Amino acid sequence: MDFSKTVMEQQGHGNYSHLDALLPPMFLAYRLNPSDSGQIHSNVSMRWQAGDQEVIAGMQKFAALTDKATEAIQSQDWSALAQLMNENFDLRRQLYNDAVLGEENLRMVTLGRSMGAAVKFPGSGGAVLGMLNDQTKMEEVRHRYQEDGCVVVEVLPKWPDDL
Repeated sequence: MDFSKTVMEQQGHGNYSHLDALLPPMFLAYRLNPSDSGQIHSNVSMRWQAGDQEVIAGMQKFAALTDKATEAIQSQDWSALAQLMNENFDLRRQLYNDAVLGEENLRMVTLGRSMGAAVKFPGSGGAVLGMLNDQTKMEEVRHRYQEDGCVVVEVLPKWPDDL
């Protein structure tokens, strides 16, 4: 993905590229009845518009993490990908703060990490995406998340036949 200022000004959207479906097994965990989805709104967008250097540096770091994750996926370096997933979430937490992310969302991340999974938000919260280097722990992960009121599904990457 390329969201550089030049690209955005020229075409009004970023450049996207497809990756082969080379990912290792992953899981998605979410709550059926989320009572906490980080209901406090973030001011990161306003800070970006105001030229806040912490936010600008953070967004540049997100871009660098994405480039490194692409390389890790292409070389199937799952340990590097796991580290990058955790760095992505940690940076998000630093920029947005715990009140914005929400206690239940943070608990889902902490729970997965406590069992050795790399865990991050796949979007803006409400669910977590996790990757285990040790697939023998998947049933334990599923059980622990379910005990905490979450639904867990395995993510099986597949390239659509019609693309």
